Amino acid sequence: LCPNVLPAECLLETAEMLYVILPYTQYSLHDIVSFSPAKLANSHAKVLFIIYQVLKALQACHAVGLSCGELSLQDVAVDEQLCTHLKLNLSHYEDLGTEKESAGDICA
Repeated sequence: LCPNVLPAECLLETAEMLYVILPYTQYSLHDIVSFSPAKLANSHAKVLFIIYQVLKALQACHAVGLSCGELSLQDVAVDEQLCTHLKLNLSHYEDLGTEKESAGDICA
């Protein structure tokens, strides 16, 4: 999909659930902002680099029709070189399915 989107390692499907197994990531953007703000201090270039990578990941997702839902700082994995990988949260797709089923019940 995109180098800035964290690829799934494995998908497991049961009768009622789909599990997406993502690789372990040591740090998130939340960790950097909360515990290591000095990593981003005094450099607008570092912050802009992170924003650029997140926007590229969002652009790639939208280009193939994927909605990313609500994003938080914890959804952005960051390595030591400030390379980011967006962790896609697909749980909002379940909510969309429930809403469509409910709408179908009303119309019936």
